[in-house]
Amino acid sequence: MDNSFAYPTSPRTTMLALCGLGGTLLFCLLPIGHWLISGTSMSALLAREAIWWSFALAILYWLTAVEHLPLSSIGFRRPT
Repeated sequence: MDNSFAYPTSPRTTMLALCGLGGTLLFCLLPIGHWLISGTSMSALLAREAIWWSFALAILYWLTAVEHLPLSSIGFRRPT
């Protein structure tokens, strides 16, 4: 199988990737949604869900803008 992109191996790129991974794991483990929005109403639940979606978008932004990798590097491709 031929990869259309090469993984950069510079120390800076490795450090950025580790920072991104560590930040992602930290945010996923902390109860940030409950810290920011309390309550059990439907609007509070939807707001906490929006926080998780914003984390997902931040990860995709990190991948494309900071690491300069295409979305296909994590499996996002056009359906054929």
